[in-house]
Amino acid sequence: MEKSRTVKSMKRALPTTPKKKVAVMATYLDNKHSPTVQSLEKLKFVVTPEEKTDIQLGNAVLNDIKEIIQNICQFLEFGFPIGCENYTDFSAEKVVQNQKGAVEFPDDLDKYLKKEIEKKAILGPFHVNPFSHDIVISPLNSVPKKGSQERRIILDLSVRGGGAINGYIDKDSYLGNEVHLKYPNVDALVELIKKHGRNCLIFKRDLSRAYRQIFIDLHDVHLVGYKWNDHLYFDRVLSMGLRSAAHICQRVTNAVAFMFRQMGFDIVNYLNDFAGVESVDRADKAYIELKRLLDSCGLEESFHKAVYPSTRMEFLGIICDTSKLLLQIPDDKLKDIQEILHFGQTRDQQNYAIFNLCSDSSSQFDKNKQLTRGKVFVVNDIAIVVFEWTKTIQHGERRLKIPLVKIPGSVLCPVSAYNRMCSKIPASNDSPAFVMSKKSKLVPVTYAQFQNKLKSVIQKTGRDPNSYSSHSFRRVVPLFAFSSHVPSDLIQLHGDWASDAYKIYLEFSMKDKISVVRNMANFV
Repeated sequence: MEKSRTVKSMKRALPTTPKKKVAVMATYLDNKHSPTVQSLEKLKFVVTPEEKTDIQLGNAVLNDIKEIIQNICQFLEFGFPIGCENYTDFSAEKVVQNQKGAVEFPDDLDKYLKKEIEKKAILGPFHVNPFSHDIVISPLNSVPKKGSQERRIILDLSVRGGGAINGYIDKDSYLGNEVHLKYPNVDALVELIKKHGRNCLIFKRDLSRAYRQIFIDLHDVHLVGYKWNDHLYFDRVLSMGLRSAAHICQRVTNAVAFMFRQMGFDIVNYLNDFAGVESVDRADKAYIELKRLLDSCGLEESFHKAVYPSTRMEFLGIICDTSKLLLQIPDDKLKDIQEILHFGQTRDQQNYAIFNLCSDSSSQFDKNKQLTRGKVFVVNDIAIVVFEWTKTIQHGERRLKIPLVKIPGSVLCPVSAYNRMCSKIPASNDSPAFVMSKKSKLVPVTYAQFQNKLKSVIQKTGRDPNSYSSHSFRRVVPLFAFSSHVPSDLIQLHGDWASDAYKIYLEFSMKDKISVVRNMANFV
């Protein structure tokens, strides 16, 4: 491990008293205690000239845009305040124990610290407190990185026994201004695809070490300390585990996206991910210009995650296909859901098969209106589901029969899911189609129970459960059928729509619309 730095040099370089409150950037720059460019250059182990953001960008590109974007350029140079206010729980004698995820993986921690020190992202190692004021030490932890043997190192800033810095960061306010952060989703990308039409090109660029390349205010460094092998370290950049880190990261990429749009291109940014949509003749240029913009901002890109312009790309866990106008869940995400739903457990098998065919109440079940086991017939590789009461069948005037076919080898196969559930939970023909055992009795599974389970699974896959419900899948079915070249009248019959309301789910590209008016023009 690197030799400890001297306490004397650190006390000269950093503030002698912790900031109690950080004002807007203009006030911050005028503050006599604020670090200047010259003082930053003296801190060679903190920020080198090569690593400083190109502030000329603020004069050249941001001359006529919002002041908030200009402030971000200054924050990128001098560091972002983390937003911790009125912290008083200092204790130099407090003993903080690193968590199991750190203690059991010492080699990973050593490797991480070495890399981060080389990147100038960490101050340390120190034998003693390098500041002339109190510090906050929080416990280290680690979690496995998805699809990798490496581990993600986290500073637990919320746990009791540590500094619990996050408890002093207001998630709804930053630098005295209200924060209403809403992350974009796949729908934002879909809107851009609709704008550019079928077969438009989509591309992606991704920031490397997104949090770990955004520097924090020097006045806040003493709040994000930790201890490893009897040495002290302090984050110089956003900590993984810091409450305000996501907001600050999104703030930075929002600025980049704003500048990119000023250049005449369309883009969606989600934290460190950028997804662009352009016409075939402009996509290559947009892809190159985005790289130049990131470089000029001093932001390091993860090149192996970049996706060259094409008609098919995964973004935020969803595959977007502009040729077929299709949204698709990747196979690995379906496998994630399978791993979360333990098919050895009867309840999970049931939830996988049930989807949107359950009762609203466990105590009030009407076998004449609601789906029963006797109304689902499985013959070989086909299941036929019979509905005698629906939104469009109110008086038993007809029966709606919906066939389902087996999809060999697919985790989405509805026939296999239903058969598996029935083998685990046998029931009579008059029983609700979906039941669970409660006090030795079979009771109907309710819609609310299924909805809660669906949201739980979605959350475990790393997505926002509030953005989804069972109704989220309603628009996908007619759109998928339409993209598969199923005639619209058959889509209407299959979905049993009495009106043309289903057509609001169908999306036509500008190319398709132009072909319609051209055909009409030929008859004029």
